[in-house]
Amino acid sequence: MSLESDPVVILCKLNFQKYAESPHLSPMFKDLVGNSKCMGANRRRESLKTLMQEIADNPNDPNSRVVPPNGFVFHESRVGSTLIANFMASDPYAMVFSESTPMASAMLHCESCTHEYNVQLFRDVTTLMGRSPFHKHLFFKFQSITVTSMNIALEAFPDVPWAFVYRQPVQTMMSHLDPAKSNNQANAPCMRSKRHPPRDVQEAITQFAPGWSAPNEAWCAAHLNMLCNYAIRNFEKYGTRVDPATNQVVQRGVLIPYDSLPGFVPQILLPLFRINPLPPSWLQKITDESNFYSKSRGAKIRVFQGDSKDKDTRATEQIQLYAEKMLSPSYALLEEKARLSLQAVDPSFVKTVTSKNNVAESEFNWKMVSPLPSVAEHRAKVSAGAILRNAGLFASGASSSSGDNAVSSAPVAGGRSGMRVNKEETEQEHTHAANGGHSSLEGLGHSSVLEEKEFQSWLPFANHHHSRPIQPANCPYHPESTYPTAYSMLDITNNWNPDSTDIPPMHYDTLCHFDYANETQRESAYLYRAAEVPFVAYNIPEVDAVVKKWSDVDYMHSLLGGKKYRTETSEDNHFMYWRQARNTFLRTAEGANWKPPTSIVSTTFEEWVEFAVKNQNKSIEDRDHQYFRVSSDLGSNWLYDELPFFQPKKSLLLVEPREQKGIHCRFGMRSVIAEAHFDGTRNSVVELAGMRRWILTHPNQCENMHMLKSDHPSGRHSAVDWSKVDLEKYPNFAKVKGNEVILLPGDFLFVPTFWIHYIVSLNLNIQCNSRSGKWPGYDKDIHKCGFRS
Repeated sequence: MSLESDPVVILCKLNFQKYAESPHLSPMFKDLVGNSKCMGANRRRESLKTLMQEIADNPNDPNSRVVPPNGFVFHESRVGSTLIANFMASDPYAMVFSESTPMASAMLHCESCTHEYNVQLFRDVTTLMGRSPFHKHLFFKFQSITVTSMNIALEAFPDVPWAFVYRQPVQTMMSHLDPAKSNNQANAPCMRSKRHPPRDVQEAITQFAPGWSAPNEAWCAAHLNMLCNYAIRNFEKYGTRVDPATNQVVQRGVLIPYDSLPGFVPQILLPLFRINPLPPSWLQKITDESNFYSKSRGAKIRVFQGDSKDKDTRATEQIQLYAEKMLSPSYALLEEKARLSLQAVDPSFVKTVTSKNNVAESEFNWKMVSPLPSVAEHRAKVSAGAILRNAGLFASGASSSSGDNAVSSAPVAGGRSGMRVNKEETEQEHTHAANGGHSSLEGLGHSSVLEEKEFQSWLPFANHHHSRPIQPANCPYHPESTYPTAYSMLDITNNWNPDSTDIPPMHYDTLCHFDYANETQRESAYLYRAAEVPFVAYNIPEVDAVVKKWSDVDYMHSLLGGKKYRTETSEDNHFMYWRQARNTFLRTAEGANWKPPTSIVSTTFEEWVEFAVKNQNKSIEDRDHQYFRVSSDLGSNWLYDELPFFQPKKSLLLVEPREQKGIHCRFGMRSVIAEAHFDGTRNSVVELAGMRRWILTHPNQCENMHMLKSDHPSGRHSAVDWSKVDLEKYPNFAKVKGNEVILLPGDFLFVPTFWIHYIVSLNLNIQCNSRSGKWPGYDKDIHKCGFRS
C-alpha cells in the first residue's frame, strides 16, 4: 500500500445477531464472515475514498451512522483474550471484531505510508467497521502481532481506553508449544517471526541462544518477549490521558493478567471501556458464556476448564529454561505495572477484594479478582440512575428543576438537563427487589388531564371506564424476566370478544403503568424500555397538552381543514394491511382467490366524523367502517410541530431519533379492528382522544399465530379471525398467550420490536405513533416463523 493509494475495500453485512447469541461458536472474525454469507448481493467492492465520501454526504442515512470505539484489546497470544472478546460480544448492542483482517492490515501493511497517513488510514477503516443503524458499542480485539504497531491505534483514537492481556511465561509457552497437543511446533503463533525475525527477536536470540540452531523454545520466548516489551513501552507512553473536562490525568490503559480472568472483565475492564455500570442482563450473558471454552466452534462444544496448574506441571525443561531467561523480566514488569493500572482505575478495588477474602492488602493476588460477581447481588447494588446515564437516557450529573417534567428535557447524554434520581426511594426499591418482593406500584394509572367522561361506545371521545385487571401487574424497579404476565389468548377473547365494544368488569391488563411525574416511576419506565418490554406511561406534560387540544372537535376541524386525507374502508370491521400482490403469489392457488381486504378513499375530517358518528349507532352487521389517517409521510409535516414529543430528539418516546419512521395518526371509529401483526421496529403509541384496546403477545408466540408468510400481500399478519377463532383450521392458536390494555387519552404505550399487536377502537378516537429503530434481541423468535429480521 503506497502513500497515494486508495485501498479497495470489500464490504459485507455481518450477522452480529447470530454472533451475540453464542460468541464461543464463532469466536473469530473469520467465523463471523463465514456465518454471514458474504457473497452476491451481500458483498460490495469499493474504494475507501468513495465509501468515506458516502458517509460524509449522507449524515442522516441510518447506514451512515458510525458507532465510536469503546475499547481496544491487545494480547500476548493464547492468554484468554478470545474469552474477553466473547464476553463483550454477548450483548446484542455490541459490535466486536475479534482479530479482523482489515484492522490488522491498516496497522501493519502500509509499508511506504507516512506515519500520519497510517494513523488516518486506521481511523477511516475503524469508521467503516463501526457503521451500524442500531448498535451502541464497538470493541476491537486485535491479532497479537499488532502489538508491534499498537501506537497507530492509540494515536488515532487518543481518548479510547485499551488493554493488554498477558500470562505467566511457562503457561504461555506451553499454550504454544505443548508437546502433548501437537508435534507441529513450527506453526505455533510464537514461531511466525523465526523466518524473518525482527531486530528485538534477533537480539534476544543472540544474547541467550546464539546461532540459528537455537531451539524452538528460544525462538518462541524471544517472540513473546518482544510483544510484552512493546506493550510495556506503549503503556508507559499511552497508559494515561488528560481528561479535557477536568484537566486531570486519568488512566487509559490496563494490563490484564490471565489469572484475573474472568472476573476482571465485568469488574474493571468494561467500566474502563465506558460500560458503567454493567447492565445485569449483560453480566448474565457473561456468566453464561464463561461456562464454555472460548473457541468451541461447531457442534462439539467444549466446556472451559482452567489449565494453569496442568501447564506448570507438564512444562518441559527447555520451556522452563527459556521462559525464565527471556520472558521472566518482562513478565515481572507487566505484573508491577498491572497492579498500578488497577489501582489507578479503581483505587478501592484491592482493599475491597482483600477484605472480602479476609486477608491483608499486602496479600492481594490476581486469583482474588477472577470470580464473576453474582448477577443477583450486582442487580441489587447497581445505581439505577447510573444505568440510565450509561444507556444515554439521563445526562450525567444533571437534575431537573421542580415541575420541569417536559419529555423534551428527558435526558440525553451530553444534552439538556436530565432528571434527578431520588436516592432514598431508589435504595428502598432495590432493597425490596433484592429480598424477592415488589414495589407497591400496580398497573392501574392513567392521565388525569381531562375531565372524566364515562365510557359509552356511542359517545365520541369518552375517556373513562371502571373495568379492573384480573391480576394487577407487580412492577418492581427493574422488570423481571417473567414480565409481563401472559394469559391464554382464548381466555382473553372469551372474556371479551374483540367485536364487542362493551367493556367487561374485568380484563387481562398485566402491563406496568408508570406515572411520568413521579421521579422513581419515570426512572423505571426508562429501565423497562431499555429492557425492551412493553409498558404504559402517563402524565407526560407535552402529551397532555396535545390531549387537551385534540379532544376538541372544533380545534381538529381548524387544524385539518377541508383537505382530503387517505382513508381505508372495509366490508366489515376487520382491517388488514396489504401491499401490491406479486405475480409469484397470484399464480399460487391461494393467490388466485385473493382480493385486497380494504379499499382506499379520500375524505375530509368533517366528512369522516359525520360518517363515524352516523354508523356507530348501527349494529355491527349493518355498520360501514372507515379508518381515517394523517401522516407526515403523506404531506402532513406540520405534525412535528403539533406533536413536539415526536420531534426527532432522544426522549422516553424516541429511542433512536435518527431512525425515526415519520409520524402516523389514525382516527378510529367504534369497533374498527387492526388485525394482529408485528412491526420490524420499536413503536411508540400515544392515545390522544377516545379509547382503544390493545392486545399484545411476545414475539415467541408467532409460531402458534398462523402468520401469513412474507410473500403474501398481508405478510406478518395473523390469518386467524380472533373474533371467531376456528381451531379446526388454526389449531395452534389455542397455545397462544398474551395480555391486553385499555388506552385512555394521555397514555403512551411502548411496543418493542416484533411484539405482535391487535388493536380495537372502542369509540371515536385518535391515536398517533412513531417508530425509532429496531432491537435485535427478538430476531430469533421471528426467524423461527420464517421471517427475516
